[in-house]
Amino acid sequence: MTKARTLADNFAADINGITAGTGITGGGTSGTVTVTNSMATAIDAKGDLVVGTGADTFSRLAVASTAGYLLSVDSAESTGLKWAAPAAASFVGCRLKRSGTFNVSNNTFTAVPFNLEDFDTDAFHDTSTNNSRITIPAGKAGKYLLIGNFLWGTDPTGRRELLMYKNGSVLPGVIVMQATSSEGAGLCLSMIQDLAVSDYVELYVKQTSGQTIDSNASNTIFQAQYLGA
Repeated sequence: MTKARTLADNFAADINGITAGTGITGGGTSGTVTVTNSMATAIDAKGDLVVGTGADTFSRLAVASTAGYLLSVDSAESTGLKWAAPAAASFVGCRLKRSGTFNVSNNTFTAVPFNLEDFDTDAFHDTSTNNSRITIPAGKAGKYLLIGNFLWGTDPTGRRELLMYKNGSVLPGVIVMQATSSEGAGLCLSMIQDLAVSDYVELYVKQTSGQTIDSNASNTIFQAQYLGA
C-alpha cells in the first residue's frame, strides 16, 4: 500500500528558497525566481575584463582604447591592472674601432686590437685589456649578429684574409679572402652566432705580401648586436 504524500512531504523534497551570493543578484521563495550573474552584466563592450579588486569583490576593466596596448600590473589602479603601451626594446651590443697605425706582419694570423668604442651597452669590451675581444657578459647569452670590417693599406702583392674567431678558434665558414691590387683591399664579414656567457669573439687578419702592411684605422670596425635568447 502506497502512502499518500502530504504538502509537508512535497515541501521537504523541493527547493523552497534561493539566496543570492557573491556575483549573483535575485532570489526568492515563491513564484518566478530570476537569478542574474552580475559579473556578466558588468561587461559593456567586446574585450572588457572582469577583474578582482579584493576579497569577494570585482570590477570591470574596459578594453584598451589603443590597439597594441598590453595589460600590465599597477598597484596604483583600483583593479591592480592597466592597459599600457609596450616598452620600446633597448639596444644591446657594441661597436669597436681603432685609432693609430696597426701593423700586420707577413703570413701571420693576427688578432685585431680595438682601442676605441662608439658605444658599449653592457661592458662587452675593454679598450686596454684583451682589447681584441668582444666578451659575452652575465645575463646576455643568446644569438648575436657579428660584423667585422677591415681595410688594408696599399700593397699589390699577395692576398688578404679576414677571419672571425670564437674562444681562440676560427669559426668555420666565417672567412673572406681577396687578391690584392694597387688600390689595397677592403674586407667585410658578418654572421649570426649563438654565444654563451664568457664566450669571446675576435677579428683576425692575415696577409702574404712578403712584408709588414699597415691597416686603414678609420675603416676597421667590429660590431656585435644581441638578437635574443
